[in-house]
Amino acid sequence: MSSIGCRSLRLARSSGAALRGPRCAKPTSTRALQSSRQLLNAPSRSFSTQPSRCYAASKASKEVKLTADNYPNVKRDPRFSQLTREDVDHFKSILSSPSSVVYAQDDASELQGFNTDWVRKYRGQSQLVLKPKSVEEVGEILKYCNKRKLAVVPQGGNTGLVGGSVPVFDEIVVSLSAMNNIRSFDDVSGVLVCDAGVILESADSYLRERNHIFPLDLGAKGSCHVGGNVSTNAGGLRLLRYGSLHGTVLGVEAVLPDGTILNDLQILRKNNTGFDLKQIFIGSEGTVGIITGISILCPRRSNSVNTAYFGLNSFDQVKKAFIKAKKDLGEILSAFELMDGLTQDLYHTVTKKPYPLADRYPFHILIETSGSNVEHDMAKLEAFLEEVMGDEIVADGTLAQDKSQADELWKWREGLSEACAHWGGTYKYDVSIPLNEFYTLIEDCRKRFDEAGLVGGTTDESKPVVGVVGWGHMGDSNLHLNVSVRWYDKQVEKLLEPWVYEWIQKRKGSISAEHGLGFAKRDYVQYSRDATALEIMRRVKRTFDPQGIMNPPMVLFPSHQAATISRHVGPVHCVTYSAGAGQYILTGGQDRKINLFNPSSGTLIQTYDAHGYEVLSLAVSPDNARFASVGGDKAAFLWDVASAKTLRRFAGHYARINACAFNHDASVLVTGSFDATVRLWDTKSNAAKPLMVWDEGKDSISALTVGDGEVITGCVDGKIRRYDLRMGAIYVDVIGHAITSVAQTQDERAVLVSSLDGTIRLMDKGTGGCLQSYRGHANSEYRVQSAFAMVDSYVVSGSEDGWVYAWDVLEGKCVVKERAHGGKVVTAVAVNDARKEMVTAGVDGTVVVWRTE
Repeated sequence: MSSIGCRSLRLARSSGAALRGPRCAKPTSTRALQSSRQLLNAPSRSFSTQPSRCYAASKASKEVKLTADNYPNVKRDPRFSQLTREDVDHFKSILSSPSSVVYAQDDASELQGFNTDWVRKYRGQSQLVLKPKSVEEVGEILKYCNKRKLAVVPQGGNTGLVGGSVPVFDEIVVSLSAMNNIRSFDDVSGVLVCDAGVILESADSYLRERNHIFPLDLGAKGSCHVGGNVSTNAGGLRLLRYGSLHGTVLGVEAVLPDGTILNDLQILRKNNTGFDLKQIFIGSEGTVGIITGISILCPRRSNSVNTAYFGLNSFDQVKKAFIKAKKDLGEILSAFELMDGLTQDLYHTVTKKPYPLADRYPFHILIETSGSNVEHDMAKLEAFLEEVMGDEIVADGTLAQDKSQADELWKWREGLSEACAHWGGTYKYDVSIPLNEFYTLIEDCRKRFDEAGLVGGTTDESKPVVGVVGWGHMGDSNLHLNVSVRWYDKQVEKLLEPWVYEWIQKRKGSISAEHGLGFAKRDYVQYSRDATALEIMRRVKRTFDPQGIMNPPMVLFPSHQAATISRHVGPVHCVTYSAGAGQYILTGGQDRKINLFNPSSGTLIQTYDAHGYEVLSLAVSPDNARFASVGGDKAAFLWDVASAKTLRRFAGHYARINACAFNHDASVLVTGSFDATVRLWDTKSNAAKPLMVWDEGKDSISALTVGDGEVITGCVDGKIRRYDLRMGAIYVDVIGHAITSVAQTQDERAVLVSSLDGTIRLMDKGTGGCLQSYRGHANSEYRVQSAFAMVDSYVVSGSEDGWVYAWDVLEGKCVVKERAHGGKVVTAVAVNDARKEMVTAGVDGTVVVWRTE
C-alpha cells in the first residue's frame, strides 16, 4: 500500500498472483469509489509561498556571476543614457512613497534580489528599482525614461526561467509588486479585474472563496504575479481544460514606452470593434509596454476533483494512456502530467519522502479530473481505470482519497524544479514537441551527455551534471527538459546549444512553449520563426518602442575566434556564406582557387578550379545550388555547387572583374569591372551577350550590391551610382574618395560605403545625406570590405592594421576591436545573422570563423 494512504490500484490476475497488472475484475465497486473520492474542495497545490530558491547550502551562498562577465560578447547598447543622481531625484519627486525608489547609493543590499533570477544563472547591475503604486505613476516613469533614453526592465514576481525579468547591465527595474489590488469580480460572468502585481495564489484564494478558480495554475503560484503570467503567456497545469491566456484574458491595461496609458480592460467575451489589442501584450515579455492590469474570465470551482498517480513501463504506454484518458474522461480531464522515473528519484533524494508506489517505474503520469457531478465523474473514471489496467497500459497506481493526499501527489510533480536545482543549478528548456517524439528529446540528450562523460549522478561530485530529466504537459505537447547541474559549465552549454534548438527545428516544434524567450532564448528565435515573421515582430517593436528602451535586446556579437582555416596559398580576397542558414562558406583568393568549407567544423568540402587568374568576388544563388565567381579572367563563371562544374561562362569585359551579385531569384548576374562598366547577364538563357551595359563610371567599378529593382555600384572615382531599373533613372552621390565596399540595410533605405580615406559612411538613399560615420580602422591602400551584422545593429569591417572592428550602427561608437590574421591586412568579411556568426579573410591566406562564444 502507498505510504500516503491512497487507494491502491494493484490488481490480481485470475490466477490469484499479486501483480501490478490488469486482466481482472474491477478493483472496487462504483459506490465505494464514490464515497472515498468525493473531494468537495479544489486542491491547493502551492508547495511554497515564497520564491523557490532552495539550493544546496554550499551552492546558495556562492555569488552569481554577472551576466555581462559570463557572456562577454553581450554588449550594452550605447544609445542608452547612464543613470544620474538627477534622474533618481526626479523619480522620487513623481512617486508617492519614499519606499517606491530603491537606489544603490542609498541601499544596495535590497537590489540583489531584483538583479538575480530565480535559477541563479543571470545577474544584472541595476542601480535603481522603482515600485510604482498606480498606472499613472508607471506612465510618468516611462515618459521620463523614454525622453532620457534610460533602458527599463519590467519585473513581476521574478520567477521566470529564461532570465527575461532581470537586467543585464544597468537597466532600471520597474517592479509591479506594489500594484497588488483586486479591482472587481463579477460572480455572474466570472470576470476578474485586478492589478498586474497580484500574486497568482492570492488571486486563486480570492476566487476560491467565491466558488471560482483562476484559469492558470503552476508551481510558482505563491510568488509569481498575474501580470508576469500574462506577459510571458504562461501555460501551467490547467491549460488542457481551460485553454491558454490568449483565450481567457479579456483585456489589459498597459503603459506604452512613451508613457501613454492604454485602458483596454474589456469585461466582454465578444467585442469585434477593430484590432484585439490585448494580444499584442500577451506573451510580449515587456518589450512593447508594461501590463499594469488584466481582466480575465475565471471558471467556477469544480465540485468533484479526482487525482490519480500511475507508474508505466514505457513511453508508448504513456501515449496509450493519454488516448484512453481523452476518450474515457473527455471534458472532465483537467490535467495529464508526465514525469520520467529519474525526476521522481531526484525529488525523493532531496525531500526524503517515500515513493507513492511500492515499485519504481521508468515513467509516471499524474491525472486530474474536475467536474460538477460526482456520480458522472466517477463513472467516467472507473471506465478509464478498467481500460488502462485491463489492457496492461499502467503497471501500478494510486488514487487520492482526500484533499491532503491529492496535495501530496501533486508535490511529486510541482516540486521538480526545486529538486533539480538542489545541487547548484539547472539548464531548463521549455519546449513544444509533437507527441510522437515527445520523450525522444530527453533520450537523445541523455545519450549525448553520457557519451561525453559529464554525468556523475547524485554521488560523483567531480562531474558537473547530476542528471538529464524530463516532465511536461501531455495535453499541450509541452515538455520540460532539465539538466540538473552542480555548477554552470561551458562544456555543458556547448553540448546543449544550439543542438537542442536544431533538434526541435527539425521536428517543427517550438523552442519556447510557455516561459517566453528572455535572455536565454532571444538569439535562437529563428529556429521557430521564419524571416518574415521575425521582420513583422521587429516592425511591431519599432512601432511601439522606437527608442528601444523596453526590455532591450542584448545583441551577442560574434567576437570569439572559433576556427582558423588555412587552405589558400597567398591572400584571400573574398568570402561569403551560402544563403539562409549559412550551411557553407565559399572563399576565393590569389591562388585562383575557390574553396567550400563547413563553417561548423572548418572542414574543406570541395575545391573549384577553373580560374586562370586570382578570384576577386563570389555570389551565391538564393537556393544555394549555384554560385558565381569573378576575377582576373575578364569573365564570370556560373557554378553548380554539388558537381563542382561550370554551367556558364560570361565573357565581355575588357579587364578584370572586381565584383558580382545576383538579383532576387538569380535569373540575372550583375558584374562590375576595372574597365569601368557594369554588365547584366541572363543566367537562364544561352545568350552570350549581356542584357545591359552601363558605362557611366569614370574609373574601376570596385563594389556593387543588388536590391529590389535596383543596382548600386561603388567606383574608384569616389561616386555611388544607383540604377533604378523600374524608373530607368540613375542617381549619383559623391563620396570624394575611392570606394572599396558597398552594402545595403535590410530595409534598403540606406547604403554602407567604405572608402580609402579610412571612413565608412552610412548614406541615406533618399536624400544622399550621411547618416553616420565609422572611423578607427586603417584603409588607405587595399580593398577592405565592410558589412552589417546582427540585423543591422552593427557595422563590421576589416582593416589594414590587422584588426577587425565593429561599431554600433546608430551611435557610431566602436564596440569591438579584435586582433586577427597574424596582424596582417584583413580584407574581406561576411556575416550570417541566423548562425550568429561571421568570417573574415586576410592577406595571410587564412579565413577566421567568429562566433558568439
